[in-house]
Amino acid sequence: MMYAPKCFAAAHGHRQLKDGLLAGTHGLRCRSTVSGMDLATLQTRAMAIAALYDRYNIAAGREPWGTGDLALGFVGDVGDLAKLVMAVDGRREITDARNLLGHELADCLWAVLVLADRYDVDLVGEFTRMTDGIERHLDSEAP
Repeated sequence: MMYAPKCFAAAHGHRQLKDGLLAGTHGLRCRSTVSGMDLATLQTRAMAIAALYDRYNIAAGREPWGTGDLALGFVGDVGDLAKLVMAVDGRREITDARNLLGHELADCLWAVLVLADRYDVDLVGEFTRMTDGIERHLDSEAP
């Protein structure tokens, strides 16, 4: 069974069924929510959604997104995130910005997870090395 967030489902003609399952016009069945995910599970789910997008684009007569397309989409999501942060902080007017913030953060995370998979990057290992390096640097520079 494939998993898809509600926002994807609504945007692509899926309808909610019982128990969080979604039915769509492309014959896909998806579960709309999964809780308590670790990073590996999130990445697996992100790749399942990427595969759904690829099938959707192919069915619509378009090419699946490559890594360059994903990176450009990520840049757009980061721009949207920046606008929402400004709105939540009172520097801009966007209706319901606080409620939209989580969705945009999740969009950004999705892009990072898919790019990491496509480039075979171990995010847990890289994150650990990066944060360990910062910690060592800050500990050695502490006043």
